[in-house]
Amino acid sequence: ASCLLLWLTERCRRDPSSRRCLELGAVSTLVVATSASPLVVVAGCWAALVVLGVKVSRARRPIAWGLLVAAVGIGTTYLAFLSKVPSVLNTNWKRRGYLLDTSSTHRLEHTLLEIFAGLPHGLLGTPASVVVGIGRSHWYDVVLAIATVVVLPLLLGTSVRDSWRSPEGIACTLPSAIAVAVAVIAALIGRVPLGDGRTDEVLYPALLIVAIPPLTSAWRLATARLSVGSKATTKIGACGFVLLGAALFGATHTARYPTIDLRGLYAKTYRIDHVNDAIVVDSFNSFTWGLYNLTPTAISIEPDRYYEWPQGFHMVSTVSNVIISDTDALDSNRFASLSAHFHVLWYIGYDQGTYDVGSGPPNLPHYTGAYGELLREGWRPYTSAVVAEHCFAQPMVLAR
Repeated sequence: ASCLLLWLTERCRRDPSSRRCLELGAVSTLVVATSASPLVVVAGCWAALVVLGVKVSRARRPIAWGLLVAAVGIGTTYLAFLSKVPSVLNTNWKRRGYLLDTSSTHRLEHTLLEIFAGLPHGLLGTPASVVVGIGRSHWYDVVLAIATVVVLPLLLGTSVRDSWRSPEGIACTLPSAIAVAVAVIAALIGRVPLGDGRTDEVLYPALLIVAIPPLTSAWRLATARLSVGSKATTKIGACGFVLLGAALFGATHTARYPTIDLRGLYAKTYRIDHVNDAIVVDSFNSFTWGLYNLTPTAISIEPDRYYEWPQGFHMVSTVSNVIISDTDALDSNRFASLSAHFHVLWYIGYDQGTYDVGSGPPNLPHYTGAYGELLREGWRPYTSAVVAEHCFAQPMVLAR
């Protein structure tokens, strides 16, 4: 989506006709209606075209019409859908460190590291040292964050300078530069999360584009004293080296997404001699459990008594022996009724491999508040857990 938006913007920059600007307005609406993540790129594209309209009089009317189409379409999408997003979603992003938090010195340091070390993480493949926003950082986090803070303004400043000098109105890199600047500013004022990867990927094409002019200048300086033939040979060799490296990296680093094999775990656990046992599904596994329909479930759009779900809905069990936990936090006596009806229960949890696809087994179990509450209410593990990919079933009995 970002590449499409930037390409259409470049077409408008070269020839700001009414048709091209209207096409960009329509595509901007469609992209935001599909996902709100590229909204920062949409903002960067149109902001750059507004600058073009200020500098080039013949571009003003086409750009104004295209911008009007985008504004009406995106405004309608906001009123119909985006305005209904629960506010707790931003609360969770801030808690995990992807929105600036100035509530304490520690939180300020942690969120700045998450934002500015996390932004280049997915693009450069740097190590991920912080797990689920728990606050641990390593020396390379600090180095990477400082490098990002220093290099990013230089790249964006280069685009602004080139646009100021451009005889065509604006430089081709200005839409990308504004998009990155909008995303960073939005993260610092608590509006758009940055550093998590899922919200950063729309910026990667823009980051690569703004890096082109400095890299081009560096290449010219490095080859200034070479002959024409030597420059051509060096260019071919460098391109071949980059392409070969990219091919080898792609072949040895296949794309993987963290999976949780709850179906395999259920098949191992729920045998005929366990049909009278209780099952407690951790809230992290609740949506996957319902998606696979492992036990009868329903979707509830009502807020529960523990937690305001960011999705606006959550899974609930429709059978008495299965409880789907509705929060990671401790909450007294929410499992108290189990002891009156069941002697054995199976806690369905997950492990740290859900956050790091590169970590092989064995992975450390991630015990949440639901498991802690079961322990507080007298349930104890009595045999080894049944294990499947990135999940486990821990049998528990009441302590007598």
